[in-house]
Amino acid sequence: MIKLSGLNRSLPGRMWCIVSFRQKKGLLCSCFINAIAFSVSNYQNSGIWLNLPFCDSLMYNSDFDKKASGWDQNPIHVARSIAIASALREFIPLNKDMKALEYGAGTGLLSFGLRDEFREIVLMDSSKEMIRICEEKSASFGTKHIRPLLFDLEHDHYYDQFDIVYNQMVFHHINDTEAVIRKFHELLCPGGYLVIADLYPEDGSFHGQDVIVHKGFDPAALSVILSTLGFMDSSYQQCYVIRKESGREYPVFILKSVKC
Repeated sequence: MIKLSGLNRSLPGRMWCIVSFRQKKGLLCSCFINAIAFSVSNYQNSGIWLNLPFCDSLMYNSDFDKKASGWDQNPIHVARSIAIASALREFIPLNKDMKALEYGAGTGLLSFGLRDEFREIVLMDSSKEMIRICEEKSASFGTKHIRPLLFDLEHDHYYDQFDIVYNQMVFHHINDTEAVIRKFHELLCPGGYLVIADLYPEDGSFHGQDVIVHKGFDPAALSVILSTLGFMDSSYQQCYVIRKESGREYPVFILKSVKC
């Protein structure tokens, strides 16, 4: 199931940025696009849920693997991660005893920017090339407390406990968002923090009409959903504005919620 409220990742050499944006192509193979085009064109932001075929995860991750080596070279990716890291510090009372999970970590730019804030950070991603880069960066920086982990949380269960789970620009790529929120809830300690940074609602132009992703989220509505899934005290604010070469602007929110 995907919700068509609207439903792209990179490093050469030995010089690395500390901080990344995560860009993934849509969750559908191109061979399925024509088959579902009528559904997309008729969708009027009504929140209708549709059954759609998804591409094989190996094909999906292969696309991410190809982008991994150049991801950190994009200055927009870097600037956005810096802004989100800053907002997260202001939004959450971080301390060095906390164990953190970054879901959909990509090249780990956000977490390397937060590397001094936590006792331990697990960088979870389903792209082997993204994780390989995370491993190289961790070895280069000597960050033994940062542990890259190749894992597909959407399709499997992970068993551990964290004080905080965060992600940036990943949520709109998730097929069944509520199912993943439930898994976040299981992974969090009581009183733990869930932090989501993603796009406000947009018209589909951010990725383009041929990419099937969620077209951003209303953080107020997302807060209501979180309250039904075992979270409380949700709050949010704008933390960044993505400005594309076209001149279009896409604001990004950061939302935090606490496990009941």
